[in-house]
Amino acid sequence: MKKASPLILIAVVVLACIPLLRPGFFVSDDGGWMIIRLSAFYQSFREGQFPVRFLGRLNFGYGYPVANFLYPGFMYIGSLIHAAGASFVDTVKIILGGSVAVGTAFTYLWLRKYFKTPASVVGTIGFTLAPYLLFDIYWRGSVGEALAVSWAAMGLYSIAAKKKWLFGLALPLLILAHNSLALLFVGIFVLYITLRGLWREFGMMFFVGIGMAAFFWMPAVYERKYVVFDSIIVANPKEYFITFVLAPLLGFSGIIAGLFSLSLHKKIKEKKFFLFILGIITFLVFPVSGFFWQIPLLVRLIQFPYRLLSVAIFAGAWLAAYVVEFAPKRAGVICAFVFVGLSAWGAIGALQSVDYIHYPEGYYTTNEATTTVLDEYMPKWVSVKPSAHAPSRLQFYQGRGTILEKRTNTQMIDVVVDAAEESIIQLNTVYYPGWGATLDDVQVRLVYDNPQGVMRIEVPAGRHHLVVAFRETISRFLADSLSLICFILYIVLLFL
Repeated sequence: MKKASPLILIAVVVLACIPLLRPGFFVSDDGGWMIIRLSAFYQSFREGQFPVRFLGRLNFGYGYPVANFLYPGFMYIGSLIHAAGASFVDTVKIILGGSVAVGTAFTYLWLRKYFKTPASVVGTIGFTLAPYLLFDIYWRGSVGEALAVSWAAMGLYSIAAKKKWLFGLALPLLILAHNSLALLFVGIFVLYITLRGLWREFGMMFFVGIGMAAFFWMPAVYERKYVVFDSIIVANPKEYFITFVLAPLLGFSGIIAGLFSLSLHKKIKEKKFFLFILGIITFLVFPVSGFFWQIPLLVRLIQFPYRLLSVAIFAGAWLAAYVVEFAPKRAGVICAFVFVGLSAWGAIGALQSVDYIHYPEGYYTTNEATTTVLDEYMPKWVSVKPSAHAPSRLQFYQGRGTILEKRTNTQMIDVVVDAAEESIIQLNTVYYPGWGATLDDVQVRLVYDNPQGVMRIEVPAGRHHLVVAFRETISRFLADSLSLICFILYIVLLFL
């Protein structure tokens, strides 16, 4: 079994990824938007913006700061993959398939710290073919969540194996992968480290890991005051509870394993921990927990009750391995077949129902939508949102003259303005902190107190050199510096 286990797990990963091998892209809630966002992110990245925060192509070309707030991890990875030659569609497929493979590998290694090979293989199959994981990928198209689950598996293994160097890498990757799941799994990591009594070994690396991701999470938290996010309810949690139709997302093998484990008395302290997690999550994803979901902060941070099932996947995998390992021999074998059979049966049925759509690459690379549900990261000063692409990037709002472009991209406008009279130049880009302008090498004021929130600059009569560029603010620079310091500290800790 030990020699065959890699082949078995590879076969299971291939089964889970079969839809990714077909031409086109599958129909999903968010998958297409993620391809569009990635292509806009890559454009800004290629044009020199780093860290990438403001995607100039989106929002009908007026720009949108979505990368400053929402999980940029898959887009940094995707930019490297695309630069190596993959199309944007194939890049997202590679990230999804890689997430399944990485998650499978680390889940198996994690379970092996507790159980023998057969039980670990059964538990890992339960993870890879978990109904919610497949639902997340093929129906929701949540690239960020799939990636976050893989880094969560790395984090769990690193704690169980006492590999603090790996934990220090998993933590920032998780934070960059998905906002909501990062909050959930960081909480799980805190409890798991406490349970195993490893804070002396992991405490420093825990804070260093969080610090390495500061360039993202600090501006994302601080700059929420600039956007409408807090005034919008993106999702009604009542619409995302587990119903009869969605009941299979619970993962019947994990639920059965949890119930069966109550009859087994092999003492492993993690058993109660994962039973507790599975029980709490099962409660929270049903309508009976509706009173909890009236807490505004919970709704804003988690949004969908069934999103909690990303954590339950691991609890179910651990409990399934526990039952197979410690049940009486015949019962253990029967449970193994039942768990694997349920997982395979559910996965095959789900994968056969995946639908596909074929769009040319240009559909994604020219799409200018915001890629968010309710434009929730629109700056507060925009009262009239763009509904069409502007006729030009730069224009005379008042006055007259000519504009000679020297260099123009999504992060910089470098032009020569020949104004016949005192004029106001309008840059058809939504203002967001970080944009600044110089006129003849002297900093000038950007005005954006108009319904569209676009930038306007006063220009005297005559010939002038105007540069408008997007750069890091002081607060972002401090966050970037903290990330750099923590990265250097991480390297130092590797040798201590």
